[in-house]
Amino acid sequence: MRKINGKWLFMIGILAALGFVISGCSFGSRQDMEVSGSVGKKTVEWQAGELTVENIYVKTGALSSGPQIELLSDGGTARAEIEAQDGLLNAIVVKTNNGSLRIYAASDRTYITTSPVTIRLYNYQFEKLRFSGACQVTDRVGLGTPEKDLEITMVGACSLKSPLLQAGKLTADIGGASTLTAEQMRTDRFKLDLSGASTLSCKDCEVTTKSDWSLSGASTLTLAGKGNDLFAVLNGASTVKSFDFEQQTCVITVSGSSTMELNVVQSLGGSILRSSAVYYKGDPETMTEVGSTGKLEKK
Repeated sequence: MRKINGKWLFMIGILAALGFVISGCSFGSRQDMEVSGSVGKKTVEWQAGELTVENIYVKTGALSSGPQIELLSDGGTARAEIEAQDGLLNAIVVKTNNGSLRIYAASDRTYITTSPVTIRLYNYQFEKLRFSGACQVTDRVGLGTPEKDLEITMVGACSLKSPLLQAGKLTADIGGASTLTAEQMRTDRFKLDLSGASTLSCKDCEVTTKSDWSLSGASTLTLAGKGNDLFAVLNGASTVKSFDFEQQTCVITVSGSSTMELNVVQSLGGSILRSSAVYYKGDPETMTEVGSTGKLEKK
């Protein structure tokens, strides 16, 4: 069998990432539908712990995008306000059921409109959030509470910016060229699945017990702060930048032209294979298997 070098593995990772983007956010495979009317608004009052926003694809001029979503608080009732042209407003469905809120449109349509779709969500404490289809989410108030678990799923070129993510257990499943950016994260446990050229970054992260990371398809994780025990698997030209994120122990599996930057206090174990590299700070005991094309280097 012919050995695949690091360059080809990197290219495979990029192609896999592009495949995620195309499958997760494919405007070209949808039928264009022009909408008319003035910009209107509809409001739905409903208390919910779960949110899904999906399949709202729009074209404004030459620009294709999803809805602009804001998470807000004004001390009033829990409610969703949707603003769009009347023709599109009528096509957007708001479904409420058993503590869940789902906002969506027809999955086979791209709506041609003269103004963006804006969704404002007031006074919610969501425990599960799912966004797909180029949603652009701005959180103004912070997500989660220390006592409850928080799950965030994003696919298809979505973005989420938040000042604070906090949870007993934080689970983030980010794919298809999506981006999650948090100023602060506070959690007991952090489980991350990052794929398809997606990125997650946080300037001030604290994980008190365990982190479990899986990265693939040229994805990038950037963290600063403090953790405890880490188990991580990287492949497909993925990158972890965490020199400023101190861990006590790390067990890693790094392959496919991937790169990790770590800060470790006690122990570093696992394997580094197939043109991958791990750079570390600190003075941990190292029990790491390094393949013939792998690299382990203290900084």
